[in-house]
Amino acid sequence: MEQWTFDFTDPQSTEKAKMRVRFSEHFDEFIEFDVELNPLPIDDGKDKDVTVNFKMLNGFDPQG
Repeated sequence: MEQWTFDFTDPQSTEKAKMRVRFSEHFDEFIEFDVELNPLPIDDGKDKDVTVNFKMLNGFDPQG
């Protein structure tokens, strides 16, 4: 099992995110992503939607 951890911090605000990517050479079709975000404000009483968008490098071929 191999794991890469990416930490993102916005220097202009207190926003942070951490993403962990795990994969193993023993499981050809298995990649796991964990994404942690800093707390979302809930004191306004409004519902929130969170999306995570990934962009792949040029030449990425998912082969179906």
